[in-house]
Parts: sequence; structure tokens; C-alpha cells
Amino acid sequence: MKLLYSEYAPNDICWFVGKVISNTDPLRLGRVQVRVFGVHSDDLTELPTSDLPWANVMKSDGGTSGLGTFIPMQPGAFVFGIFLDGQHKQIPFVLGTTETVQGVSGIQREDPKYENLAMEIKRKIESKSQASDPVISNTPTDGKTLDNINSTLDGGDNAEKIFNFFTSNGFIPEQAVGFLGNFFAESRYNPEALNPNDVGKPAFGLAQWRADRLDGLKEFSSARSLDFKSLPAQLEWTVHELKNKERRAGGKIADSRTVFGATLAVCRYYERPSYKIVNGKYTSPSLDLRILKAKEEFERLAVA
Repeated sequence: MKLLYSEYAPNDICWFVGKVISNTDPLRLGRVQVRVFGVHSDDLTELPTSDLPWANVMKSDGGTSGLGTFIPMQPGAFVFGIFLDGQHKQIPFVLGTTETVQGVSGIQREDPKYENLAMEIKRKIESKSQASDPVISNTPTDGKTLDNINSTLDGGDNAEKIFNFFTSNGFIPEQAVGFLGNFFAESRYNPEALNPNDVGKPAFGLAQWRADRLDGLKEFSSARSLDFKSLPAQLEWTVHELKNKERRAGGKIADSRTVFGATLAVCRYYERPSYKIVNGKYTSPSLDLRILKAKEEFERLAVA
């Protein structure tokens, strides 16, 4: 077993890009846990954060443990690094932070049907002049503005309008169809869908909001002179929730980079239908439908 960095030959090393999930190093050495894109699953039931390896971080000064100054990397930072154990990918070493550009994976590039996906995603993003700010913020909004939301709805049907709304407000296509799969299961994309008795209370709209969340939708819409039964009001309310009371769900969704992971995150943390944990994995009666529809919409709206 190799214990020292000096024992690793250069040909053992491979690089990675990932996102910092935790910096609460129990040894207080400034290490971080990184969920590496393409290596670590977005599904927390498959790979809980607690199982991620701790990565040492390159320091700008003071090379000896305990000496020098060091500002810890914050959760949410995108980082570049190397695996010191090569293809085993168990000993990550972070070299620094990096800006991010969403695109297709190496596997997708080898698939003919994804040939033009990167250019199409770039075109759609560039065509939205107001798509500039990250969707999820840790700072609650004041509840009086449109929260920097691009409320323009373009598309031939409700599904396409919803997809374009989310991609114009900072979500990647995989996350946008994650919402679509869930909204289809909840309401068939109908913003006026009503279930008069959802666990004793009425549920309404795209996401079948109920109780205080439905009251919140009505108050939010009224403050902006919007009809709470309309598609624009409900989509803006969704983003508002993700920035405020549903920030935990927003963070989980933002961390997801696959259709499956995003659909699961919306279901588990935003919609929160009845569920069970079976053999350590989350499951819900309608989860398969949500994932199937999300995949269908991804093929139709993001790939076609």
C-alpha cells in the first residue's frame, strides 16, 4: 500500500473536476470532501456524503502541517485536482478552484445522437439575455421583487415552456427535465390541476402545493399582480421557494448533474410524496413514472 505522495509515479495520476460538498474536516487539516463529476454518483442513497474520501488541498504558503495561513474551500466551490492513486480514484488531491462550463460528457460525445447537444445547449443559453445569476442563493429575497427571475415563457406547449423557463434561469437541461418529470406526475403540466383531498387538504397547481405552501403561492402571486393559477406565477414561485424556504431542496437539485439524479432530487426534497427506504434506497410509488417522463422530455427538448 502506498502511503506517501513521493511513492506515486507520474503515470499513476489522473485529473478530475468536482464540487466541494463539505469542509468540516474532523482532523482540522483543511481537507474537503469532493463529489467528482463522472466518478461519484449524484444519488445520495448510492453514495452518501459521509462515504466520500477526504481530499488534501494545495496550500499557497506554509508547506508544513500547522504552519502558514490557509482559507478553507467552501461547500459549493468547483475544484480541479488529481487522483494520486490513478485509476483507483480513492486519494483525491485538490489543486485549486475553477470556473465551470456545462456540457456533455465524454460518453455522450461518442454517441451520435448527442453530436450537436453541446452547441444546442450553448445556443439556448446565449439566446436568453437575462440568464445570468445562479438559481440558488443562500441569501433570502425580500419577497417584493421578481428575484431576478426571467419570466418570459417560450414554447409550443406547457412542457416546452417549463423547460425553457428553467434553462433560462440558470438550470442545466438535466435539472429542467427533472422538474418536468415531477410536474407531469403531479399535475400533467396543468397549472389549474386540483386534488380536493390530498391527505385531508386540497392540493393545487403544477407541483400540487398544499397548506402553507399553497398559501405562499397565492400571497406571492398577489404581491406581483399575477394570477396564482397561471403558469408564469407558479414557475416563479417554484424558483422563489428554492431560494428561500426550500433552499435545501434547491441545493440538492443544483448538485445533480444527471436526469436521474435531478428527477430524484426534485421528488425527494421538493415534492416530497410518500416514500419508503428499501434496502437503503429511497423509493416512491410514482418515482419510476417521474424518471421515465423526465428521460422522454430530455430526448424531446434537449437532444432533438
